[in-house]
Amino acid sequence: MLKKIASNNNDFDAIISIIENTKGWVLRAVIAELIMYLKVETHLSQLSTQSSFGDKFIVEFLIIYLRQHLE
Repeated sequence: MLKKIASNNNDFDAIISIIENTKGWVLRAVIAELIMYLKVETHLSQLSTQSSFGDKFIVEFLIIYLRQHLE
């Protein structure tokens, strides 16, 4: 329906094109971030299993990281 309404106006067509073209970029960015978190989780899990440090270190690390990056 939106495309039908927008087809009468080049400005709307340009906006729809921008949105459609951006969807792929956004999806790639989300996937890249998920992969990064998976790699970090895997690394921390391996270190925890090897007793390099305990769960307390992991929790403290995550709290510090989230405070710095969510502000």
